Amino acid sequence: MSVQWATMDEGITQAESIVMYGLSPETLTSVVSGGNYTFTDSGEEKHALSHHVCIMSQLKGNTKYFYQVGDPKYELSEVFDFISAPSTEDMNLPLRFGIWGDMGFENAQILSSVLKEVENDNFDMILHVGDFGYDLHSDNGRTGDNFMNSIQPMSSRVPYMVSHVNYVLFYPDLF
Repeated sequence: MSVQWATMDEGITQAESIVMYGLSPETLTSVVSGGNYTFTDSGEEKHALSHHVCIMSQLKGNTKYFYQVGDPKYELSEVFDFISAPSTEDMNLPLRFGIWGDMGFENAQILSSVLKEVENDNFDMILHVGDFGYDLHSDNGRTGDNFMNSIQPMSSRVPYMVSHVNYVLFYPDLF
């Protein structure tokens, strides 16, 4: 499972990108380090963000994991959870996808109903196809920050993949 997050780059260049995870929120005993890079937006204020990427590997199939991101020396996120992908023995399980497009921060009409579906563990993966947010650069990137914060309750729990087009090609012969 790949975990990615962004933090404001407030001069803490020595902070590490760490994910602590385990099978309960109280036992986040597995730790993986990753990498980060700095992104400076093109707005007038030139906000600098650190983008962090960590990969958890060798996870048990179809298992609920709890995780927390950040650097214990500086700041940690809240504890999130996700269910790992099925193991090869469980490949006959039905997989439930949420697929939609054209959702931004200002007009996210489906957001509340989709959040309920995620809270009820009704999706194994989300595909957000086309028009992923709108004008993310507006207001010195605050529109993008607001959009990303609005999808965090989904993208922190369920694999969330985006596409830059408004359609998905489905090839049934591949499945």
